[in-house]
Amino acid sequence: HKGIDREYELDTVYPAAATTSTIFNEQVAHFLPNVLSGGYCTVFAHGATGSGKTYTMQGSTVEGGLVELSVRALFKAVADRGGDCAIKLKLSFFEILQERVYDLLSAKPRSDEAAEGLTMRDDASGNVVIAGLTER
Repeated sequence: HKGIDREYELDTVYPAAATTSTIFNEQVAHFLPNVLSGGYCTVFAHGATGSGKTYTMQGSTVEGGLVELSVRALFKAVADRGGDCAIKLKLSFFEILQERVYDLLSAKPRSDEAAEGLTMRDDASGNVVIAGLTER
């Protein structure tokens, strides 16, 4: 793709000093009520190597990432409902690296998947699925 000019429209660009809490509150939190009503939500980070994707998603020992903040907010919302409320929450985590898809919850060592990665495709309903992706 060298030598090809590309333009992208971005909703938001955050400075390096932005906290994951700020990003969560501005970009993710408003989707969670839909998740609790049975909907789906996908959050992803995109950028060049070293741009902070892993930090944004996973956080650090000092500040949780978007994954931790989302899970905590979901469980708090369920607890706040009180009463007998049954919620089934399924999570999958994957990484796309050099156009290969890797399951971040897989019990298999990454070297077993490294040759091919997982396959991403559309199902019969037109939803994007990743064959063999772990759900927990």
